[in-house]
Amino acid sequence: MNDASIREGRIILPMKDNSGNDISSVLHSLQERLTDEFGGVTIMSGLGLWKDAGTVQQETIASFLVAAENSVGNNALIRAIAAAHGELAGQKVVYVCAFDGAVRFIDNSLPEHL
Repeated sequence: MNDASIREGRIILPMKDNSGNDISSVLHSLQERLTDEFGGVTIMSGLGLWKDAGTVQQETIASFLVAAENSVGNNALIRAIAAAHGELAGQKVVYVCAFDGAVRFIDNSLPEHL
């Protein structure tokens, strides 16, 4: 693998579901899956903010960072992993940045979210 072709990918999920319930088992599953698929993961906590009907909402989030070669297969894989774990976490929308730098908000309420 050429170091010049390695890029960062990122998945962001909240620390709790929309009802305020702990989803640490989903986050742990995501950590394990990313480690298995990409050889490792760095996890950082933070605060996510967004506007909903003009009101600012916020939640504590976990940002999962991985490094891998920018390829069609790896880009599809990280998007699929984000969609699956977002669905497990009960999230309607999941933030994912693939290795090509493209950011998507995967809408799990749509039949085809990739």
